[in-house]
Amino acid sequence: RLDRQDPLPFFYESMRFFAPVVGFPWWEQKPARAFDESASQYDGGVRRVLNVALANKDPNVWGADAHQFRVRSEETYHTYFVGFADHAVDAAYPTQTRKCPGKTLAVAM
Repeated sequence: RLDRQDPLPFFYESMRFFAPVVGFPWWEQKPARAFDESASQYDGGVRRVLNVALANKDPNVWGADAHQFRVRSEETYHTYFVGFADHAVDAAYPTQTRKCPGKTLAVAM
């Protein structure tokens, strides 16, 4: 239910349930193309994808009703919500940061 005094939990539940970004990929092992422009962009590479949409519906985290749209406390979203991939930061390679660049705008809207 939307609390007009504090709508943020409702919006977080909407983003948890209908993920604006379903996942984000990264190369665990770069493909041949990373070292040779004429090489294949797939051969030799190992690509992984974190499925954010599934992570935000994990019953081990969100409970048995994780598959249902249910507004939870704001604290719960701050603790468990991974939709913006805030932890996807690599200090050793700052250009490889994968956290959402639009988080501030999305929450403000």
